[in-house]
Amino acid sequence: NIHDEYRPSGFSRTYPNLLTQEGICGNEEFPDATHNVTLPFTRMINGAADYTICYFGKRLKTTHAHQLAASLVFYSPLQTIFWYDKPSFYHGEPEMEWFEHLQTVFDDTKVLDGAPGKNITMARRKGQEWFVAAMTNNEGSEEEIPLTFLDKEKNYLACIYTDGGEKIKTSTQVKCTYLLVNASQTMKFQLKPSGGAAIRLVPIDRQEIKKYKKYKGERL
Repeated sequence: NIHDEYRPSGFSRTYPNLLTQEGICGNEEFPDATHNVTLPFTRMINGAADYTICYFGKRLKTTHAHQLAASLVFYSPLQTIFWYDKPSFYHGEPEMEWFEHLQTVFDDTKVLDGAPGKNITMARRKGQEWFVAAMTNNEGSEEEIPLTFLDKEKNYLACIYTDGGEKIKTSTQVKCTYLLVNASQTMKFQLKPSGGAAIRLVPIDRQEIKKYKKYKGERL
């Protein structure tokens, strides 16, 4: 993992043990959300980037759901959760399951929407599971995510992580929602300023649908 001001030059094609490189104004500098939604159209074109997620950092200028989304949007085969943080900052926040399931290399990637400095929505697939992330700028935005990239023959359990505000009694105020969805549906989000959303989509069979039927029709 090459750190600091290293400019990506294609070395990863020659040296497969080069997992990632920094060369990015990431969370070590604690940039704002507008900066973060510019990076996918600039620095990220050059390959993997270690943005150094500082999930529990006290100096963050974005919401925690924005940070969850960043861990997917900013591709890097080596990820961190605690950079300037300490593991003792963790107090059982339920959305940490996102990191437990998040992959670091993927079989497919789709850019669903975005504009430099405004927003970015990406979907990445590993096996049969999809991971989706939406990030907005300092002003916030309304985002729609058509699920047409999903297998039309399958149903999915969507594990959704959004900014819940003061109603969520955790230090990170991330709301965890679970829905049954399929490829015909469109998800809609009202992203808060400097906010974001992260979604894990897991295919389930008919027997499993009965297990999760309580989630059907729940609103975000």
